[in-house]
Amino acid sequence: MIHALFLLAVLLGLSSLVSYIPNAVLAGILVGAGLGCIDFRGLSHIAKVPRSDAAVLVIVFALTVFAGLIIAVAAGLVIASFVFMKKVADICERQTAISLLADEPWADEIDIPAGLRNRLLVKHVEGPLFFGFASGFLNIAASAAGGRLLVLRMDRVSLMDQSGAYALQDALVNLTSSGVRVVLVGLPVAQRDILEAIHVVPDLVPNSDLFPDFPTLKAALPNLLVEIRARDKGTVSHLA
Repeated sequence: MIHALFLLAVLLGLSSLVSYIPNAVLAGILVGAGLGCIDFRGLSHIAKVPRSDAAVLVIVFALTVFAGLIIAVAAGLVIASFVFMKKVADICERQTAISLLADEPWADEIDIPAGLRNRLLVKHVEGPLFFGFASGFLNIAASAAGGRLLVLRMDRVSLMDQSGAYALQDALVNLTSSGVRVVLVGLPVAQRDILEAIHVVPDLVPNSDLFPDFPTLKAALPNLLVEIRARDKGTVSHLA
């Protein structure tokens, strides 16, 4: 507080007093302040910390020396934000898996009849779906092209931004063009509004393929699979 009041007094009219301070003293103060800004512990571990963290440290250090402290701090905040979002996206991608229903099902999927399991592919989507996860979502969804019926469990999607919705739209276009029928389960109202705004619903996924929860889908599964089987037979007959 004393330092702040002194600086305020200098700015308001006591600047003439600063002219009596020797430059050598000011230089010493600046050297001490500069040394205090250096993260010696971080520099000593630069070869051991994650590469992304080390890159941020080096970039901020270089900008501080050659561009100035304000620019370095601003650039460091921006870069660190992107690094953090990339790490969150990687975590979300690892937590999202696509597999047969028999593999690690959620609690409400255990009692699916055995006759339906081999014709059903479930994708569990958890956490935020945003631009950092877009490419991973497309890569994972592409592996479902061999399934007959793909169920996207959206119950645990906490956030979806516009780019995440576009990634979902691109994946749905690829899947439907490959002959895969996609149903969405547990889609939150906010996310449904986004998908309706970009015409994913009902252009790619009709309202009849939106289910509020998994028990509702289980009740409709027999009819859905009958429809898919009839469609496949019709396609074969048409080709013949």
